Amino acid sequence: MFSSLFASSLTVALLASSFAVWMGFSMFAHARRRRWLRSVLRLGFAVLGLALAAYAGTLALASRSYERLLAEQEAARVAVRAVGPSRFYLQLTAADGRVRGFTLEAEQWRLEGRVVRFSGWARRLGFSPLYRLERLSGRFTSAAREQREVAQVLELAGEGLDLALLAAQLPRMFGFIENEFGSGVFMPLFDGARYRVLIGPQGGFSAVPEDERTAAELRRLGF
Repeated sequence: MFSSLFASSLTVALLASSFAVWMGFSMFAHARRRRWLRSVLRLGFAVLGLALAAYAGTLALASRSYERLLAEQEAARVAVRAVGPSRFYLQLTAADGRVRGFTLEAEQWRLEGRVVRFSGWARRLGFSPLYRLERLSGRFTSAAREQREVAQVLELAGEGLDLALLAAQLPRMFGFIENEFGSGVFMPLFDGARYRVLIGPQGGFSAVPEDERTAAELRRLGF
């Protein structure tokens, strides 16, 4: 029914704000006529409307960076281009069309994400689970070498409110949010490689070659 938390929360926030403004004007109108009881009642309704608008608006802002998770679907595409010895430029195209990229020196790339599910009234209303991509980073096959290297990470989540943070800091107000950390996926880096990153309904990531050239090189490398 209400599958989009962002759209539903934004709608509630706008309606509650409009209601609060209407109650505010009504409060002043009754106050001018010295109808104090009605004025106080309107003030109370206005405060309740503003509180609901603030709550719903917080949910809308916190869910903006998440995508709906309905079934196994494509979360991103990764294109690799060599720019020097053991140096590669990665271009990541997210499901919403945003394109980001950075250069790293590594043997493999790794993508990580987060999954959020709902319980209680949110689940009964039919809100779909949400996911978002968290970070793209470099990786080495040798754990010892990876410990020696400087971490190379591209932050994908960005700044702002986060549903998982709301659930952790204000569990009584946002207890219907179940924060579940998704998995990560890593694949080899080589010139011309192109991957599709998929996320399953349980929040697990997987990567598949986008073209036959990438598939052939992966077979040669034993992936």
